[in-house]
Amino acid sequence: MSEGKGMKAQEQMERTAFSSVARDSRLYRLTRIVESLAASVVAHNEQIARLIRLADERSAEIVGSPTPVAQTDKLWQAYLKRLPPQ
Repeated sequence: MSEGKGMKAQEQMERTAFSSVARDSRLYRLTRIVESLAASVVAHNEQIARLIRLADERSAEIVGSPTPVAQTDKLWQAYLKRLPPQ
């Protein structure tokens, strides 16, 4: 009878060891996934920051251009007045 109990204990230890290894393996894979996602978030944030800087630069160019938007609007209206009525 003690041999049967010994086998059960041995099997239990083997299952526990296997489940521990499997758990560690899953944790390692999940850790790698989370690290990858974190790196993607950082890269995405950097890309957004670059796009914002570019938009700011372009806005400054438009505001500082020799033909500001208001002047362009006036030129457009003058052009439209020259067209024959339809």
